[in-house]
Amino acid sequence: MNTAQDLKGTRFRAYNPATARLAELLGMTPVQVEAADIPQAFATGIVEAMITSPVTGVDSQAWDFARYFYDLKAWIPKNMVVVGRRAFESLSPQDREALLQAARRAEERGWRLSQEQEEKAIQTLAARGMQVVKPSAALMADLKKVGQTMILEWQRQVGATGVQVYRRYLGR
Repeated sequence: MNTAQDLKGTRFRAYNPATARLAELLGMTPVQVEAADIPQAFATGIVEAMITSPVTGVDSQAWDFARYFYDLKAWIPKNMVVVGRRAFESLSPQDREALLQAARRAEERGWRLSQEQEEKAIQTLAARGMQVVKPSAALMADLKKVGQTMILEWQRQVGATGVQVYRRYLGR
């Protein structure tokens, strides 16, 4: 698989509106398949491709039904803790600073553990016989174009506030 053109007509595992739209924009046919049903969906030809994290690839034992894992770096899990402004501001300055320091430590640890888990999963996929492939520049360019389309569509849906949040996120 070298370009998005190579995906056209493929039956693609979709599990939410975003993955279904991704499939449509790439010329694939989205098929709703839950994670627990992935192996059977491949075995019976219901789907021929999916996008997933290395960890889900291991969890679903992808080596039983696929030979290739294209490491797109598309899935980076993020967990967040949110605190209300009033609750945060009600803390003493010392407690606020302690909370922020703890948050920084947790963030660093979380990113490190996430990266370690991803690397371990990729090693497992390879050890089980899958070819872990670095995607071509052309494929990545095609996927970025689709991503830009999806971002613009999302921005039209969420309006100015959503766009502002997105821009702040990118600025980090």
